[in-house]
Amino acid sequence: MNETWSAILKDYETAKFALWCPKHCGHWSRDDNKGYYHMWKAYYAALTAEDKEPLIFARILMMMGDEQHFKQSDYTRLHRYYLPAKEQYQIAIEAGLKPTEKELEYMKQYTDSLIYQFECEDKPYDEQVSYIEGHEILSDFGFHDSKVVFFSHDEKSATMKVKYTKTLELRFEEVDDIEIRTDPVCDWINDFYCYPTFYNKKKYVFDIGFYKIICSRIVVSNYE
Repeated sequence: MNETWSAILKDYETAKFALWCPKHCGHWSRDDNKGYYHMWKAYYAALTAEDKEPLIFARILMMMGDEQHFKQSDYTRLHRYYLPAKEQYQIAIEAGLKPTEKELEYMKQYTDSLIYQFECEDKPYDEQVSYIEGHEILSDFGFHDSKVVFFSHDEKSATMKVKYTKTLELRFEEVDDIEIRTDPVCDWINDFYCYPTFYNKKKYVFDIGFYKIICSRIVVSNYE
């Protein structure tokens, strides 16, 4: 390992300790400022280095992907970090280096789940809306350019009303997760995705951009 990669490895290890709690370590606290400084420094140096140390580079790429969650889009993280990391792991293995089974499985789960997500999002509207029970009466309804006019939830279920020319009421049952990122004044819907989750095909993702819900059942409860 040359001096450049020795310095990169040192920055990576410093970032790793600052951002991720080590096993069996007491009195540890996360230090974002220190961690992100050394992470980005290591990433840029690794990215621009003429010769690569593939195993170190793969681990830096995985760290970048993880730490950019909610900061960069899933598409960006997949193509900028996770798929390049997959390639670097393969180069490392072919060179006789030995990444751990755990980190390879971790990389595979991230890449496979994000690839699955984008494949599902590219499927025809008719296939996606078919996961909503009672969708047959929605032939004159469009999620695009509609607007959420009501939303509520308790610990197990949620109710949403979406208005286009008519108002659609949906019920979400056995809710596992809800993400809301909205400005109620101007949240006209531009996206609609609905598909089984990667890890459990009995659960569904309902994603309209401003609201993302993971649940076991989506039902048309009213349409008028």
